Amino acid sequence: MSKQKVGLAQMLKKMGHGNKELARVHVMKQSLQAPSIVAGIPAYNEEKTIAEMVLKAGCHVGKVLVCDDGSKDMTRVIAKENGADVLEHEENMGYGATMQTLFIKARELGADVLVAFDGDGQHDPDGIPSLVRPILEGRADIVIGSRFLKGVKMNVPLYRKIGIITITLLTKIVSGYPVTDSQCGFRAYSRRALEELKITELGWGSSVEVFFRARDIGLRISEIPVDCDYADYPKASKRDPLRQGITILASIFSHAIRRSVRL
Repeated sequence: MSKQKVGLAQMLKKMGHGNKELARVHVMKQSLQAPSIVAGIPAYNEEKTIAEMVLKAGCHVGKVLVCDDGSKDMTRVIAKENGADVLEHEENMGYGATMQTLFIKARELGADVLVAFDGDGQHDPDGIPSLVRPILEGRADIVIGSRFLKGVKMNVPLYRKIGIITITLLTKIVSGYPVTDSQCGFRAYSRRALEELKITELGWGSSVEVFFRARDIGLRISEIPVDCDYADYPKASKRDPLRQGITILASIFSHAIRRSVRL
């Protein structure tokens, strides 16, 4: 029996012969020699996809956090069963609130990098190594995945694509960052970003607030290409795009006014 098989058998025994895939992840992580990288997954009613997201992320990071935002299904139970540390909101508080909770916990853990992505399966956690590389190499404080860089495979519905391009253009104008995709949820934050970036918005406006707050404190932002899959994950279209878009636009104009007054 090989050394890895012995390790897997011992891990399964330690875990009471439970989830074999989870045991395999733990064995793989024992050999990782890397900075403290934590995955943070905002989740709301993601019982169909959360197990895969947690297990795949666990192959690339030291710890997986799931912030369950008041789910009514089995999301938190499944996440725990598959090895995630679950942070619970008793009520649905919004995307920004989940990111605030994940930032707080990542700081408590002393994380060097927090990788954030939604629990609905749009993004592949196997892209984590590429996402964190600019931070580990000292080239960026925040890394944003972009669905609009050359070579990316995506099947974003046309109405969403138009909305994303419009919001991104406005974000670029107000923040000054030459980004191509301000709405991608696949992001990585350095320790400096975790310590200095103050997210205040509870809803979807926080997705663009990051850029304005980052500009205020001089954080470096870079992008890498990431694929996005809407076709296999019907939950990707669960959100009300009109309501979401209005919330984000309101945030952009609010920060634009704040900036003009300050100038």
